[in-house]
Parts: sequence; structure tokens; C-alpha cells
Amino acid sequence: MEVQRRGESVQQLNRRMSVLEEDKRSLRNELQHCQLSLQVAAREEDLILEYLLSVDEALQTTVGQVSARQLVSEHSVSLLKLPKLESSDRAGLQIPSHIAACQAIVRHVTDFHHQATTAVASLRAEIESHRAHAAALHAELTTACRRQKEDGQ
Repeated sequence: MEVQRRGESVQQLNRRMSVLEEDKRSLRNELQHCQLSLQVAAREEDLILEYLLSVDEALQTTVGQVSARQLVSEHSVSLLKLPKLESSDRAGLQIPSHIAACQAIVRHVTDFHHQATTAVASLRAEIESHRAHAAALHAELTTACRRQKEDGQ
């Protein structure tokens, strides 16, 4: 009877040990999964930071070019050229939705910049055309006044 009770205790302890070992394996798998998720998140964060730094650099370059060109030539239009983030640049890393959203915002800013610079260039051309027309009218008026003055004397 004592031996039988001890045998049952050993069986119970073995079952508990099996359950604990299974829990241990499960926890190790979850830990590995969490570590991989953290690594992917860190790579994504680095990717976002790298992309935003390159966007910042491109914007600073464009601002510098626009400022310099306004002083030199009022007619030149600079297009904003921003980097593109391709998934093929990263080994096996798909572009997550939040990075794609960031790219979409940058693309909209780029499109807006292009439309604005095109509109500014168009307005500058129109102003130049009006100036030329005003100069032609002024010359015509001056000539007419001179003729009238000469005819009046």
C-alpha cells in the first residue's frame, strides 16, 4: 500500500514535471518570438529614422537651392527631389504600413511643392509678359507724345 501510494506520487510528480517542461518550452518559444519582434521593430525604427534624415537633408538642400536661385535668377524652378524607400533595399524586410504612410505624406508634400513651384514659375512668366507689354505701351505712348509735340510746333 505504501509502495502503491509512493508510485502514484511519483506518477503525479512526473505528470507535473511534464507540464512544467511543456510550459518551459512554450515560454522559451514566446521569448524567442518576442526577441524577433523586438529586432524587427528596431530595424523598422532605424529604417524610419534613416528615411526621415535623408528627407530632411533633401529638404535642406532644396531650400538652399531655392534661396540661391531667387538671388541669381527669378525664372529658375527647382524640383524637390526626395529619396524613395524601396523594400528591395532591405534584405527580406517589408515596408510596414506606418512607414508607407510616412512616405505617402512626403510624396504629397513633394507633389504640393511641385505644383507650387510650377504656379510660381507661371506667375513669374505672366508678370514678365505684363512688364514687357507695359514697356511696349510706354514706348508707344512716348513716341506718340513726341510726334504730337513735333506736329504741334
